[in-house]
This record gives sequence, structure tokens and C-alpha cells, in this order.
Amino acid sequence: MMSTSRALFLLSGLLLFFHLTLTDGASVVRSAKKPAAVLQKAEVNAKGSVALNLQEEASLAIETGKNDTAMLHEKYASSLSESSNSDTDAVNCKFTMDNSVDSASYGGQNLQIKGAKDNIWEDKSIDFHVKSKAYLVICGTNWEGNSCQTGGFAITCNKHVPSNRGAWQAISDMNRKNGEGSGWHTPCASSSGFFLPANPGAEKMFASSANPACFRWQTPDIDCVMHDWGAWGECSVVCGGGNQVRKRGKKSPGKWGATCPDTEEKNNCSTQACPQSAARGGVALSKMVLIYLTAILCLYVFA
Repeated sequence: MMSTSRALFLLSGLLLFFHLTLTDGASVVRSAKKPAAVLQKAEVNAKGSVALNLQEEASLAIETGKNDTAMLHEKYASSLSESSNSDTDAVNCKFTMDNSVDSASYGGQNLQIKGAKDNIWEDKSIDFHVKSKAYLVICGTNWEGNSCQTGGFAITCNKHVPSNRGAWQAISDMNRKNGEGSGWHTPCASSSGFFLPANPGAEKMFASSANPACFRWQTPDIDCVMHDWGAWGECSVVCGGGNQVRKRGKKSPGKWGATCPDTEEKNNCSTQACPQSAARGGVALSKMVLIYLTAILCLYVFA
């Protein structure tokens, strides 16, 4: 009859056997990394910043080699950088022309003209967003001769675009609706009796004594000036897919709400799969221990 000690020893061996079988030896494999916190919620507030609500969770293991904060930045960086243009670059202009307006364009794109084009006493209105070195061009026709006396153009804008004649150029050619080509010159001063209802004091001008006229004003260089890219940093992981970052600074900021290019760039790195030798080694070790203990158990029980 089996003694009590042998029965307890046999029971212990069987429990070890079932434990190692059910876990496949995973109990001897330890997580390589445990984060300090796990992301519970991310909110983007009205100003575009990310508000984090982190819950301490030291027991969670992340096998990817990235902590949860890095994963958060990776997930939301693009959405934060893709903010819409602010109102600082939105321009509204009101203008009129003696006698009629034909077209308006900015940066080579036609603009919608609101208002009666052939009513000199009614403001016409256009809206656009400023772009570096783009031309604002407005074209129209005087129906009488000697246009510097009988015709005219006047404009006033809520920001950026000047009204004074010296800031504009003109040409008596209706085929220059995008501001292209040479031959543009300072407009003549108009002595026509019309005025701009939105700004009666706005300076009146025309192209020449000829009837057709286009007027252009060019946006100055408002873009950011950037430094060269720095060197790529180290990869965030050694395997399994990570990223590396390089950065650059601004020599001078953009003007009038112009959006600056990115100051940070990411690149994929260490995309090769991580080796599974540690896990396989742990399982193999567990099986070896199981075989060894089973052999000893059999020798002890049946000896």
C-alpha cells in the first residue's frame, strides 16, 4: 500500500503536470516590458490640444516595445497637425468699377463675385485666403472714351490688401485675367464722379485711356522659412516595427496666418519580426522540467 508521503508526492507531481500542460510553459515566460500607465481616454479640446486621462496600471504588459504615451502621440499627431487655416488669412474685399466688372481671380483661380457687376453704385464682394506671391486680379470695362476721366476702379478690403493706387498695377488687356505677362504699369488716377459705397474715400484708378482694364495686386512672400532637416534619431524599437524622428526649426515664421510646413518627420524602422526564441526557450524548459520530474516520480513510486 502506498504511504502517505508517496501519495502527497504523487499528487504534487500531477498538479505540476496539469499546470504546465494547461499553460504550455507560459508561466516561466515573463513580459519584457511593463508601462507606467495605460491610456484610458484622449480628448481633443477646442484649441486642438490633447488632454490625457491616464490610469495607473502596472500589471499590464506591452509586447510591442512601445509605451502607451508613444502610441498616443503616433495615433493623434497627424490629426493635430492638420488644423484648418485660421481666420487671419481670410480676406473679404468690396469694390466697384465704372462702368462694369467682368471677372476676379486670385492665384489663377476664378473668384465668385457677389453683387451686380454692371451697377457702379453697388458694392461687389469677393472672398479668398491669402497665398504667398499670388496675384489678385480684377478686370472690367469702361463704356465711354478717355477712361482715366470717365472710368474707374476702387477697392477696400478688411485686411492685407491695400486700396492705394501705388500698390496696384494695371493693363488695358482683358486677356490678362490671371495677372500673367509683362507690360503692367501704375494705374492712372481717375477723375470719374463715382465712388465706392463701402469706402467713399478709397482712391479711384484706371488702367489708361482705353476702355478695357485689368488691375492686379501681388501678395508678398508670407511663407515660413525653414532650416534644413536634422539627422534621423534612433529607432523606437529594435524589432517589430517602430519609428524614428528627425526635426527642423523655423528661420522665420509665416505671416498673415500662413501655415508652416511640418517641423517633425517620422520614418518606419526596425520592421523585421521580433525573434520568438525566448518564448520557445521557456516552453522547452518547462517540458524538460516536466519530463524530469515525471521520471523521478515514477522511479520513487514504483521502486
